[in-house]
Amino acid sequence: MVIERNRALGELTRTRDELQRSNKALHQFAGTVAHDLRSPLAGIVGETALLAEEVEDLRQESITFGIRLVQRCADRMRHVIDDLLAYASVGGQPRLADVNLSRIVADVVEDLTATISHAHADIRTGTLPTVVADPTHLRLLVQNLLSNAVKFRHPDRPCQVSIDTTTPFRYSSGASAAPPCSPSSKPSTRR
Repeated sequence: MVIERNRALGELTRTRDELQRSNKALHQFAGTVAHDLRSPLAGIVGETALLAEEVEDLRQESITFGIRLVQRCADRMRHVIDDLLAYASVGGQPRLADVNLSRIVADVVEDLTATISHAHADIRTGTLPTVVADPTHLRLLVQNLLSNAVKFRHPDRPCQVSIDTTTPFRYSSGASAAPPCSPSSKPSTRR
């Protein structure tokens, strides 16, 4: 019995050590990727700023709008990279905060404008709550859900995506546990 316990304890120790090594490698990878993405992003931001200044003088509103859209998308990308670096530096712990879900969805829709337009998709957003979540993780979740809804649409039907809550969402941030969710109060994404 003691031998079996020692063997099991040894196996648990090896597994723990491997998980720690794997997590350390993952955090280093995330940091490297984030740093590697910053250089091209800085170029995008800088060049679009210069283009915006030149185009504004020409009074080309549609071009100016497009450049401003690229600048906002690049800025959000920079925030995602910064959040990824912060996430890696704190050992992968989520940063919980009050997050305006309507703002997240609006930003994602703006980032996916070309994809949505190409698919002739109709995206409708209702009133969405402010939730307690990690802003970066929530944004990536919404982006994946929306892009998949458009990407995997039925080829013979118009793509219509509705993002809404079906009942009022009530949550007191002073509570220590997550708010209860019934199936009717969860945000929904329907194709």
